[in-house]
Amino acid sequence: YAAGMYKTLFEIDESGNVKFSLALEASPLSIAPSKSDPSTLFVLLDNGTLLRITSGAIKQTHKVSQDSTCIDVNEDGSEVYVGDKKGVVHVCASKDMSEVASLTEYKNEITCVAYHVGSKRLAVTDRHKLFYIYDAEKRTIIGNPMSGHSGAVWKCGWSPSGEYAATASLDFSVTVWHTAATPCQKISLERTSLYHCRHTRGRV
Repeated sequence: YAAGMYKTLFEIDESGNVKFSLALEASPLSIAPSKSDPSTLFVLLDNGTLLRITSGAIKQTHKVSQDSTCIDVNEDGSEVYVGDKKGVVHVCASKDMSEVASLTEYKNEITCVAYHVGSKRLAVTDRHKLFYIYDAEKRTIIGNPMSGHSGAVWKCGWSPSGEYAATASLDFSVTVWHTAATPCQKISLERTSLYHCRHTRGRV
C-alpha cells in the first residue's frame, strides 16, 4: 500500500508498518501502482509534477499541468493517464514521462480516471455529472457520455471482468453501469456512502 501526506510518500505493509518514506517537492495528490511491476508507483503531486518511483527511488519526473487532478496507469505500465481541471486527459509514456497524446472530447473538470486491464478502456468522471469511456489504444471515446447523478461524479472503478463499472457522486449515490450492454445501462444504488466507494481501491 502507498499513502501520501504533506510532501511525503509512505509505503505501508499489510500489517500497517511503514516500509519506507520518501520526501517530495510537493504533496501527493494521486497515486497509481504499476499493474505489471509491484515495485513501481506513479505519483501525481499537487504542483502538477508526475513521478515514476521504483523501489523507493524517483526514476523519472515530468511536469504535466498545474491543473492536474488524478492518474491511472495501463496494464503493462507503458502509459500513464493524467486528468486535469480543463477536461483534458494527458497520455504520458512512462519510460521518460513525456506526453504522447491527449484526450480532449469534453471540457469539464476531470475527477477520476480508471483503466481496465483486459478491455483496455479508460473510464473518466467529471464535476458536471458525466461518466464516459475511452478506447485507450485508439484514443477515441466509446458511445455517448452518460449521466446518472444529480451531483458531481467523484470516483469510478471497474469490475474485474470489465462488464460493469461504478460511479460515486457527491449526491451520495452510486450508479453501477452495465458497460457491455448497447447502449450502456445503469443500476442506481441510492443512499450509499461515498466514503465506502473511495476505499474500494478502484474495484467494484
